[in-house]
Amino acid sequence: MVVAQRAEAQYIEDDAAGIDFSRVVHADERFTHHRPIVAGDELVTVLHVDSLRERAGITMVSTRCEIFAADDAGNPGEPVSTVVSTLAVRGGRVSAPVLADLEVGQEIGTREVVLDRARLVRYAGASGDFNPIHWNERFATEVGLPGVIAHGMLSMGVAVALVEEWAGDPGRVVDYQTRFARPVPVPDPGTATLTVTGVVGALDAEAGTARIDLTVALDGVRVLAKTQAVVRLT
Repeated sequence: MVVAQRAEAQYIEDDAAGIDFSRVVHADERFTHHRPIVAGDELVTVLHVDSLRERAGITMVSTRCEIFAADDAGNPGEPVSTVVSTLAVRGGRVSAPVLADLEVGQEIGTREVVLDRARLVRYAGASGDFNPIHWNERFATEVGLPGVIAHGMLSMGVAVALVEEWAGDPGRVVDYQTRFARPVPVPDPGTATLTVTGVVGALDAEAGTARIDLTVALDGVRVLAKTQAVVRLT
């Protein structure tokens, strides 16, 4: 176990892997022993990264660590153990997208964001925005709204999370803008589900940036317009 974990640690600590160790947890582990480790064994490990899969803001990294008894020349000899692991890296990609690999029109992903009244209350407390249109049904309808609506800045904030996860680091987003096209009514009881889709809108090789254009819709109708984030990738 210790030998395999040290091999994984070398991979995680390699800057080229782009992994923040504080975001890593083990998802599963399997040990297959081919023979006992005996006194005098000199062990050699070979680590393989078999797959990378992104799902809901988590990158699943599958590794396979082969442990051998070294031969007289110090090279891998007789197999001792094989350790298969899956690491869950929370918060998006293992490494940043490569600017040269992108093209205009390429989709970066899609996600759904569910809003309910409890989430509006939590956002009000965090932001200090206690405007009654975000919590008082009677007041909201009296001022001509269809009911309690989500904070515009909340909708804007949850939308850009798709870009942050794709980029692998929120700090890579250097510019972000939107226009609030329509309110987002949040029923009680019930929820409002925003659908967010991002595509590459423009590339600037000289500046090392990609502009990501977001479509943010509720029930198929756009609620945010001209929603664009500029991501620095170099």
